[in-house]
Amino acid sequence: MSAGKLPSGISCPDIWLGPGVTQATMVLSADADAARQIGQLELVAYPGATSDTDMSADKVAVQTATMIRSGRPNGSGRLTEEMPFAVAGDAAIRISANGHEPRQHHLYGELAVRHAPGGVIDVAVEVERLESGPASDVHLTAVGLPTLIANQRALIPAGQRKGYISFYLPHTLPVGRYSFAIQAEAAVPVTGEKEKTRQVRVLSGAVTFEVHPQRFQLDLALDAPRKIKRGEIAQVKYTLRRVNGYISKVHTELASPGRVTDVGRLRGRGVTSVGQSASGTIQIIANDDAALGSIPFLRLYAVGVLEDEALYHGSCFLPLEIVE
Repeated sequence: MSAGKLPSGISCPDIWLGPGVTQATMVLSADADAARQIGQLELVAYPGATSDTDMSADKVAVQTATMIRSGRPNGSGRLTEEMPFAVAGDAAIRISANGHEPRQHHLYGELAVRHAPGGVIDVAVEVERLESGPASDVHLTAVGLPTLIANQRALIPAGQRKGYISFYLPHTLPVGRYSFAIQAEAAVPVTGEKEKTRQVRVLSGAVTFEVHPQRFQLDLALDAPRKIKRGEIAQVKYTLRRVNGYISKVHTELASPGRVTDVGRLRGRGVTSVGQSASGTIQIIANDDAALGSIPFLRLYAVGVLEDEALYHGSCFLPLEIVE
């Protein structure tokens, strides 16, 4: 689905409704120097399109509608002839989201992201605060996720400009293209009033990703540890099942968003599975000075290797807490 005839300074990235998806979030945004204006949004859909450049599919105009709220639990909806939008005021905070940030692997170098069922999509979120005053925490979540993907929450602490939020792609997710957006909530200063803040909620542009056929399924063993003490070594067992005719080796490591093997407070010793080996054990060491608590979106991360090139990816979250 795409928007056409947009004025200068207005953007609305295309989105995809994947197999079985009946609704998604489309984000309209204005540049910092966009003129204040009232405009009209025209949307078109391409049912059956297979790529961004595939315009052979029939083009269908999107019927717009609106909800009428009357104080009752459920509003009423009606169709409309137009979808107006307005550019007014200045945003106090902006975010950008990238679901395709390359992963640095100590064995295979920089890896392009290739998503598949049984994997994790990491979304790197950058925050731009536009108003002066003390910065606050930024709370992240997703909007418009396919129903098969569980939503998550993440936090970018005050004073930091970048963070991650990650989502597990279940084994049952059909192959196809999907879109969603990241929502951020934060307290920002009230202009002209000291020590007063107001809550704002903003959206990123659309995050679109393609799901490829799965090559292997990585799962935690039922007896995998859930806690580890400082200075302790834990043995984390997992199972690995190759699917769809894949028979090559798989290398598994400890990882978190943006990091592999050494995730800050924990270090993992990777395992390479060859032949038809269906299980493995990763040794994890907690630093003596490791901060207590859990590492957000910690996981076992595996890459499938074909002719010495790491092409396929799979993950499973590891809910491991560092304790005294």
